[in-house]
Amino acid sequence: MEISFPVKYIPGYEKNIVILYNESEEGKAALKYSKLAPVNSARIKYEADRTNKEFVSEYIEALENYTASYDEESYKTKLEELREELKHLK
Repeated sequence: MEISFPVKYIPGYEKNIVILYNESEEGKAALKYSKLAPVNSARIKYEADRTNKEFVSEYIEALENYTASYDEESYKTKLEELREELKHLK
């Protein structure tokens, strides 16, 4: 199996090569997963008690942070639903 990854040569010495892990597909997937972890944690709390304003707010914040980096329509839709839901909670 062959896996490609980006590298950068730093002039001055022939062994000056840097592997750019964060720009590889694996690195991008790992970063995305790490940013999705707070969303999943907040979602679990929210699903345990959908009437808890704190849980709804935490879920909204986590989704806002995630959608700032990743343009995924399903998360943006959920974010709008939660904002409306929060307005109706007492």
